[in-house]
Amino acid sequence: MLQAYDASKQLIFALTPSRKSESLSTGELAAAGFLSAVPTTLITAPVERAKVLLQVISPFHEFTIERPILLAIRFKGRQARRPDTQVSQML
Repeated sequence: MLQAYDASKQLIFALTPSRKSESLSTGELAAAGFLSAVPTTLITAPVERAKVLLQVISPFHEFTIERPILLAIRFKGRQARRPDTQVSQML
């Protein structure tokens, strides 16, 4: 996700047009890193959640190629499950 970091640095340069230095300060680099985490998280979080669900479910159920697709459809837009919810109830 290097593109998100580069875009964040460009945004900081655009927001500070009257700068005296061509390089970013440590605080500005930290802000660019923070800003780049937002799109990265939005892209990777759903995939990571599906991977965790597959790791939890697969020991208890026969794994088929349809399972990841069904999980993606079933859990689209859902928030994280409550700790008291059983895995078998999720299927």
